[in-house]
Amino acid sequence: MLIVEDDSVIAYDIAAAFSNAGWQVREANNAAGAFALLGPGPPIDALFTDIDLGGMANGWDVADAFRAAFPHLAVLYTSGIKRSHRRAVSGSIFFPKPYDASKIIGACRSLLSNPAGFAA
Repeated sequence: MLIVEDDSVIAYDIAAAFSNAGWQVREANNAAGAFALLGPGPPIDALFTDIDLGGMANGWDVADAFRAAFPHLAVLYTSGIKRSHRRAVSGSIFFPKPYDASKIIGACRSLLSNPAGFAA
């Protein structure tokens, strides 16, 4: 599980929830930090990212890059900004902030158990 969140309190809480649920968690506090994790290392099965990361790249950019490397990546997006437009991305779910971490963990498990829902 890779968590990309620029708010340290939110990042800590969701990382702790996934860790307590038995996941190995890696974290980045911005898109640049996430992109640095695309190199060698263990494969990433799931991504939880804020859409609004500040800087030149957003959560959709992060997900696109990681999906290129890991085509069956489960993606969970979040944002505290109300949106009238959301991207429809195969194998992903959007959660508005504030959210229930247990629902995110359940959704992640569901996405990973249904690989037929992913883009090829």
